[in-house]
Parts: sequence; structure tokens; C-alpha cells
Amino acid sequence: ITAASLSAAVIMDDWTYGDTAKEPVVSGNTENGDVTYRYKVKDASSYLTGKPTEAGSYTVEATIAATTNYQETVVPADFTIAKKELTVTGLTSTDRVYAAGNTTVELAGGVLSGIVSGDEEQVAAVMPTTGTITDANADENKSVDFGTITLTGTKAGNYTLTQPTVTVNISKADPNVGDVSYSGDTIYTRGYCHEGQP
Repeated sequence: ITAASLSAAVIMDDWTYGDTAKEPVVSGNTENGDVTYRYKVKDASSYLTGKPTEAGSYTVEATIAATTNYQETVVPADFTIAKKELTVTGLTSTDRVYAAGNTTVELAGGVLSGIVSGDEEQVAAVMPTTGTITDANADENKSVDFGTITLTGTKAGNYTLTQPTVTVNISKADPNVGDVSYSGDTIYTRGYCHEGQP
């Protein structure tokens, strides 16, 4: 009598980088044959030495050993380790007085939040120190554009970054002090420096 083929399957749930890894689950192992697993990057030809821990798309292969009545059976399943989402906290703008033609805004602070313990020295981002507004006009909660903050470091590929939103308040200038211009912390008017230098 020839050993039969198993109608078996394996499933592997996805998880997010830094979370507890999931375990493969085999069904249809009728005679409880010994099961071994190996893993590879999806569509790769070579296998890894153990279960993957980095973000990416993978395949698990379950091998069910032959038993009295069933042949050895190999079944695969794909799964994903999703990238962990990071945010930026503490990035703020410096409110200032309207200055004709000046669309530059000073920024300060900003730290990455959500990094997995142990990765702190292996993922980073350079925070912007200036941004721009669409026009120089006085207004509250004006949106500040500072480009895209990018992640760097050997573990950066395991994360995505949600870009922060920053606003600034541009207050109205005193119309009684003449034409207004702005440089650093000093407001200049026609023939007069707001810091007291004529």
C-alpha cells in the first residue's frame, strides 16, 4: 500500500517590527508527523538561518515528516513584518511679527517617538531648523513647510515616519513705526531700529 499525500497547509500571521513574532500554524497534519520550519525572503532562492526579525516580505516553509500512512509534505505560506510607524514630537515654530516679504520661519526641537528599545543609536533623523510659509502676511496658525524629514541609520529600513505638522503665528506690525523689515531678532523700520539703534 502506497503512502498517501497529505492535504496540509500552513499559515503565518503578519506582525509589526518590534512586536512579538507570530508562530506558524499547520493544519491537516493527520498523523501528527514531526514539523520543521525554514524561512526565506519572499521570492528568494536561499533560506535564512532562523525566523526573520527585520521588516519585509517573507515565506515560511513547513515540512511535515512522513508517517505510517502519509508521505512527507512541504507547504509554504507568505507573511509580512510591517514597518513600525514613528512620529516626531516637540518640533515647534517661533512666532514673530509681520515683516514685509519675509516668508522664513525659525524652527526648534523635534525628537523621534516610537523607536523600539535597543534601536535608539541605530535610527535617527535631522530635524529642520527653518521653514517657509506661503506668504508673508500676518495670520494665525499658518502652515509651515520644511520639506521631508528622512530616517537614517542601520535600522531605518524597519520604520516609516509620519511627517509632523507645524504652524506659526505671524502678528500684525505696528502701523505707526513706518516700513517694517525683519532680520534675526531685530525689527527694522524706516530710519529706526526697534532695538533702539537709530
